[in-house]
Amino acid sequence: MPKIISGKNRQEKEIITTFLKTAEHFTLLGNDICLKRPDHLIRAVFGFETALIKQIIQTELAVAHIGVIRMMALIVQKYYGIPKAYIKEYVKDCEACSGFNSLKKIQLVYINHITKK
Repeated sequence: MPKIISGKNRQEKEIITTFLKTAEHFTLLGNDICLKRPDHLIRAVFGFETALIKQIIQTELAVAHIGVIRMMALIVQKYYGIPKAYIKEYVKDCEACSGFNSLKKIQLVYINHITKK
């Protein structure tokens, strides 16, 4: 068995083994499972790898505080399988990022009708 499977608990081993048997678009690269893209490979991350997911989001967030939508686009370019909920939750707690996703509300301006006398 590959090294990536040897250190996991039984349930995680079964998930990964089944996944690799059925996934033709994935490959093992060292200890990482990667998604094959036309021009490169991107790292596949599983939901139970929460510590790794947190580390990835923190690293990407440290580069630029760009809000949820742009952060998801940035992470999708490099990683596969990170749930959007994790990204949204992390970015929501970041003060610098929260400014990018909320549009400032502008007060309504009421126009007074001008009438001829």
